[in-house]
Amino acid sequence: MDPEVLVTLAQGCRAPERMRFGYTDSSGRESQRHVEPYQLVYAGKRWYLVARDRDRDAWRTFRVDRITGPVLTGMRFTHREPPDAAAQVSEGLAVAVYRWQARILLRVDPEEAAHLISPTTGILAPARGGTLLRIGADDLEWIARHLVGLPCRFLVLEPDELKAALGALLHRLAAQIE
Repeated sequence: MDPEVLVTLAQGCRAPERMRFGYTDSSGRESQRHVEPYQLVYAGKRWYLVARDRDRDAWRTFRVDRITGPVLTGMRFTHREPPDAAAQVSEGLAVAVYRWQARILLRVDPEEAAHLISPTTGILAPARGGTLLRIGADDLEWIARHLVGLPCRFLVLEPDELKAALGALLHRLAAQIE
C-alpha cells in the first residue's frame, strides 16, 4: 500500500473535501470514483475508506490498497447521515461480499460470543436466548466447519441449505471415526 494514498485519503476525511480516485474491485474491474470521504478504518490487517459515492448515491467501503491516484477536488461538503464506519467495514468483511449469508443463534451471551467470533468473521448482536451471529461465505461447508468448531450450542436460523451442509459434514465425520 502506498503511504501517500493513505495520507491523501486522511486529508480528505479531515477537511472534509471531495475527492476522485481510480479503484479496482475484487473482480479486477477498474473504475473512477467521485466520493465524499468520511473515515478510514483499519480491520483485518488492511485499511478501508468509508465514503459516500456521489455517482452511486450510496455509502461504500473501499480497500485502500485498491485505490490509485487520489486527488482532492477543493470542494468542501457536509456529511449527511454518516454510518458507523467500523460497523460498515465489519459488515462488508464478514457478510455482505459473500454468496451465502447465514443467521445463527449462538447459545451463549454476547460477551462470550465476542471471544469466539472475530469482527472480521461475523457480526454479533444480542438476542433472546443467546447471541445472533450473521456470517457469510462463498462455501456453506466453510460455515458448517466453523460452527462445528465452536464450543457452544447453536441454532441455524437460515439458510436451510446450511442445515443440509452441517448434516453432510457430520455424516462424513462420523464415517471417519474408527
